Amino acid sequence: MIINYKDLKASSLKKSIKNGKIIIFPSDGTYLIGCNFLNKEARETIKGLGFNFVIPRSKKWIETNFKTKKNYLNRIPGPFIYVFDVKNKKILEKNLGISIPTHEITKKMQGSGNIIFNSDLNTRNLRDISKEIRKKADIIIDNGILEGDKLTIIDLREKIAKIVR
Repeated sequence: MIINYKDLKASSLKKSIKNGKIIIFPSDGTYLIGCNFLNKEARETIKGLGFNFVIPRSKKWIETNFKTKKNYLNRIPGPFIYVFDVKNKKILEKNLGISIPTHEITKKMQGSGNIIFNSDLNTRNLRDISKEIRKKADIIIDNGILEGDKLTIIDLREKIAKIVR
């Protein structure tokens, strides 16, 4: 199902996330494919389609689960995906990034109370997403061709930060 971003209702988005739906949605300069982090089947479906990261409930959740660096944590929200060392290895993967994009849809998704697992599809144009990936999504939110900076991936697991993309 394709929904125009202007017609999107926050309540239906929250319900879809809680019910385990996989959603392609706009973000800061790029489209993402995401789902409820707790839904392992949905997570496995989208894992590896792009760089994997989570949109957390809050900065507190980040501090609880990752070995953070304050000067970078203070830059959230923003157009970054940070890769920190993981504290809680039972539930989190080693190469999992964290981000809170500034796009308005992020606030709506965080309002669901869930942690959102995502893969960055690294495209500004929804039409550039392959049919194979589109078939994995239950809902596609169309916001046209996105503007702004794409998400910059920064690996902070070493002493010196490394820009991945």
